Amino acid sequence: MPQLLDHLGRPITVTKQALSQEVAKAGLTGVRQAWSAETAIAGLTPDRLESILRQANQGDMDALLTLAEEMEERDPHYGAVLATRKLAALGLEKRITWARGKEEDPRAAEIQEACQELIQESCFDDLLESLLDALGKPFAVTETLWNTSANQWRPAQYVWRDPRWFKFDRETGLELRLKSPGHPDGEPLPAAKFAVHLFGRKSGLPARGGLARLVAFSFVCKLYGLKDWLAFAEIFGIPLRLGKYDAAARPEDVEVLKRAVFGLGSDAAAVIPAAMTIDFPSATGAGGPELFHTLVSWIDNQVSKAVLGQTGTTDMQSGGGYAQATVLNEVRTDLLKADARALGATVTRDILTPFVRFNWGAEAPVPSLELVVEEPEDIQVLGEALQRLVPLGLKVDQAEIRKKLKLSEPAADAEVLTPPASPAPAAPAPAEPPPPERRRTALARAGADLARRQDDQAALDELVAASSGGWARDFGSEVTMVMNLVRDATSFEEIQAGLERLAGDLAAPAAARGLASAMFAAAAIARED
Repeated sequence: MPQLLDHLGRPITVTKQALSQEVAKAGLTGVRQAWSAETAIAGLTPDRLESILRQANQGDMDALLTLAEEMEERDPHYGAVLATRKLAALGLEKRITWARGKEEDPRAAEIQEACQELIQESCFDDLLESLLDALGKPFAVTETLWNTSANQWRPAQYVWRDPRWFKFDRETGLELRLKSPGHPDGEPLPAAKFAVHLFGRKSGLPARGGLARLVAFSFVCKLYGLKDWLAFAEIFGIPLRLGKYDAAARPEDVEVLKRAVFGLGSDAAAVIPAAMTIDFPSATGAGGPELFHTLVSWIDNQVSKAVLGQTGTTDMQSGGGYAQATVLNEVRTDLLKADARALGATVTRDILTPFVRFNWGAEAPVPSLELVVEEPEDIQVLGEALQRLVPLGLKVDQAEIRKKLKLSEPAADAEVLTPPASPAPAAPAPAEPPPPERRRTALARAGADLARRQDDQAALDELVAASSGGWARDFGSEVTMVMNLVRDATSFEEIQAGLERLAGDLAAPAAARGLASAMFAAAAIARED
């Protein structure tokens, strides 16, 4: 028969019959009944709450467990934030991991594959949800129903058990036992049959843990606040009707007025004699309705801090709005990590260890369940850092950035997003030659500036040389013809007409036209001076 080791390292033999029997089964009578008429909220006062907590401190936790159940059912805010914390843990990725060195065992690959299949079954999520019931109460218990008829012994079902069916031992207050008739201190839990999850909110006895114990007094204060708020609404929600009559009114007249005043409260209509009046004076209590709203809202914020570690995602008026809620991500990360670590340890001890030892022997290595908590990533800050540091030479692995952004590696044939192409620089438009009038004016102005700086004749020589580009030395006869034409002409149009007549005799007509223009400008300068 398969063997297990208890918490002291002593071997425990487990039989098929023991695994196949349902131990903590409900009955119509006895200490384990499915239906219960017990209530802790009815008549709950601060004194009654103190008595419930004192009983729990002495080992009698039934009243506190009942109160924890009813608080989750009666208070919408507490029930909502507690469900948020549970769902945050349930949504984590489940992974089978090995301690260092254990993965080298030849059976490690087979064991890891079998455990991975086990945690992917639909009933496994039911197990985690049942164990997370320990967040509100100090502990949660599920009974494992094993299937031993197949080749592999494996859990077939996980059944939630009422925590009021269990109690801690009187000697140490650390061992959870099953209540049983004839056993005042309960019976030890059979090996490999129960998964027990303790919520370690603080150090000390497990019986003093649980979020319900932490927020119980706030719950009582909220009950009183809501009760007074409803009484205030009942008194001041409908305006006060005040009937007035004078001293001459007869008793039957007073009765008419009385019926009219009472009728206004339900019928909103009344008929009274003209000599009588009905007033509607405004009346408010000390502080008004804002007092109760402020009190209840403040209590809800304290409950949010106790359960989620923050108030940003439950009350958008607390100063953060959507951006703060996104960063805080529902449950504070350190609380979620603690829940994941504790839940993984419980499943590893009470589910994976028996499963591995039953099928691979008492010496087989046992992997661990890890619930992966991903740190929230600020994409904007990451992008700005990369934009600044990569151009400076920082080398970054693209796979690591994709992992942070939760983006997969694109396939070879995938349509990949690329940055928009930079527009090609437009070719400069060719400069248009200035019209003749502007060219002549600019040339005349340049010549005038040059003539003023130097001797007139030297300036004219320089102007001619610049205009001719040095060709005047080689084409003396052409220069002479142009000079004569310019000297005898009375207008620039006459010069142009003369150049057309001499076109056949000129070796460089274009150069001749430029020279003629320069000479005409020089003549204009001379005449201006």
